[in-house]
Amino acid sequence: MLKGWPRNDVCEHHDPHVQHWIKEYVRAGDVFYDLGANVGIMSQVAARKGALVVAFEPLPSAMVELRAVLPESAILVNAAVWDVPAVLPLRPTNESGGCEIAVASEPGTLAVGAFPLPFFGLPKPNVMKLDIEGSECHAMNGCTPEFLAQCRVIITEVYGPALEALGGSEHELRELIEGFGFGLRAQTDRDLLYVR
Repeated sequence: MLKGWPRNDVCEHHDPHVQHWIKEYVRAGDVFYDLGANVGIMSQVAARKGALVVAFEPLPSAMVELRAVLPESAILVNAAVWDVPAVLPLRPTNESGGCEIAVASEPGTLAVGAFPLPFFGLPKPNVMKLDIEGSECHAMNGCTPEFLAQCRVIITEVYGPALEALGGSEHELRELIEGFGFGLRAQTDRDLLYVR
């Protein structure tokens, strides 16, 4: 849990631009996908707008926090998102619940199932947020036009070194999203807002 972040209270200083985009674009009744939900800050913002939250988080410790802060209607998925079914070695990276792909032999790694988004058979997203430590290209590669047919907004973290460590790039991520018909609406140094 984030230090100083009480349960059921959104930490407003955490990625304020992403929170603003969620508040602006999520509508009541939307399905909001939170890839890399961590402890649920962005999921809470969407839930407070009346969205059905589908939160993907591979770390069991973060799932405990998600269950504590999200409404009962939220769908929690304890898995990673990838382009093909796989088992990924993950390791926690910090006290806020983040994780990254590791070398399987490293101490403290956890083997986690990872799947393409359509595999889960869940309601399709209207708004999707990706903050998955460099796996964003893999997640987008696992999507299909049919899966994203109802999606109006994609908000993604873009951090070149993390993308490159997993065989992707910022250029590839932008092309993948734009290939599904989304146009860049806004960006910061680490996040992109795409709409269609």
